Amino acid sequence: MNNKQSKCRARLAGFTLIEVVVVVLVVAVLMTLALPAYQQQLLRMRRGLAVIELNALQLRQEQFFVEYRRYATGFAELGRPQGGYAIDGNGMRVAADAGAGVYRFVLAADALSFTVHAAPQSTQRADRACGRLSLNHMGARTISGTGKAVQCW
Repeated sequence: MNNKQSKCRARLAGFTLIEVVVVVLVVAVLMTLALPAYQQQLLRMRRGLAVIELNALQLRQEQFFVEYRRYATGFAELGRPQGGYAIDGNGMRVAADAGAGVYRFVLAADALSFTVHAAPQSTQRADRACGRLSLNHMGARTISGTGKAVQCW
């Protein structure tokens, strides 16, 4: 084997430092661009889960009102855990103080009115545009964030 063939084989056996650095830089740039978009999509998806749960609570309250001629004043009357609960990133109910919860639900009600709130927890607090979502007996949908309610609901 001559010297030229030896150099060619050595070149094919591995990568040069410059090639590795270029690949690492390309991956870093792609991650810098993709990660914020991915995180925003996660926030929107989790917010959607909270909206679904709020709508389900409103429906249960209306069913309760039809049957008893008053709104439920606690979650237990609606078949939910008393004192509030949370949902995780998959929409499953968890304890209100669970670290996995992304939204915590609170009910404020009397016989003729109710408001149910979904307060963001843990990583969902980064959703400053919408913040806490609220829904009342009149169907009014409000937010505590800096954005517009239409975009959050």
